[in-house]
Amino acid sequence: MLIMRRLDDVQCLRMKVLHSLPLHPSTLPPFYLLFLLLSRFLFISSVPDVQNKDLFLLDDNNSIIFAGIIKNMADISVNVLKFITRLNCERDVPVHIVASENEDVFVKMYVMLRNELYPSRACAPLLVVKDSESMSFNDSRIDRITRVREFQRGEIASVLTGKDLNNVAIILADLDLVEMPTVEKVMGEASNMLNHGGVDVLCSAGIYGNSSYYDLFATILLPDTFVYRLESRMIGEAGPDEDKSLIVGESFSREDLLAWFIQKGQRSAASDPSDQILPAMAVPVRSCFGGLALYRAEKWLNFRCKYTNSDAINNKYANQKNGQPCEHVVLHNCLKMIEPTTVIAVQPDMRTIWHRAIEIQYAVSKFVDLASTEDRLLRGRILTNSGEDGKRLLVSTSTGGRLLRHRNF
Repeated sequence: MLIMRRLDDVQCLRMKVLHSLPLHPSTLPPFYLLFLLLSRFLFISSVPDVQNKDLFLLDDNNSIIFAGIIKNMADISVNVLKFITRLNCERDVPVHIVASENEDVFVKMYVMLRNELYPSRACAPLLVVKDSESMSFNDSRIDRITRVREFQRGEIASVLTGKDLNNVAIILADLDLVEMPTVEKVMGEASNMLNHGGVDVLCSAGIYGNSSYYDLFATILLPDTFVYRLESRMIGEAGPDEDKSLIVGESFSREDLLAWFIQKGQRSAASDPSDQILPAMAVPVRSCFGGLALYRAEKWLNFRCKYTNSDAINNKYANQKNGQPCEHVVLHNCLKMIEPTTVIAVQPDMRTIWHRAIEIQYAVSKFVDLASTEDRLLRGRILTNSGEDGKRLLVSTSTGGRLLRHRNF
């Protein structure tokens, strides 16, 4: 405890030094730079379960794992950062993230928030892996995401060797969301999946605005209605098994689709409990995602199926832009084909938010004093200016030149 107190004292002194520094590192005494480097090492090293692959998932009691992907970790929202930290520290869920940029920035933000919210609590392991493989210039966004998802499946499968995958749930998420569902809702549904069965894949209802269903490209209703707009498909005609009234278009909106899911869910929840197999409110579908989905690990890590499209039957779900289907559709169609009893469902009560009309707050804006000053000192990557309203603005080359407004939680 004495050692941890001394480390906390070092961190407090370090923050005081950072707040008092001039803009140009050339004016700093060598002692200041040496102190910052050493205190940075002590601060991060004092949390041994962060970025330690050897410790990841050694606990046999872990039955739920969080797996997230994002291109630039500086884009992660405050709400998503809090969600991950709560899962990791309050619910002891190991976290595995694959990112292409700024993974070090995220680790610093996570450690700061963790020390602020859980100063004396041991958390589950957290590992951020850099996606550094090169891609062809002609590869599409779907190609890139597919490769990252396959890479992450392999990484998690390697640490689950020997475990009963039927008793492990995977929380799979895109981290470029504005908001996740509540931790309580996600953990409740994951526990229900493991303890009561009834569903193998449970998707969130991703929305934007007040009531618009977002993830059309990943969603196929039973028996085979692809809700994606006809004019946006590679094959611009409805198939013989599709219900045209449920395809989003002029007469059926995204708002109508969300309302349809809610209505179907309410009907199933009102039915006789003895007849209910699915979780309350869940609506069975052929495919879905929504930004966050729960998988029984036995299904998600079945390597007879892949996110990579190699079956011509999926072409009818391809979009016009890339001539490719959604990677979730490819995986889910395969799972249903090799094991028709696989149950996939949308949970209208488990919602993610994709976009808002108001300005999105990035987590990096909360931690600007640490991240920007240190980057300016050690790499010279951040420039600071004052906006017209007198508030501090940032222009960071590590976030694509985006303007980030400094705000508090």
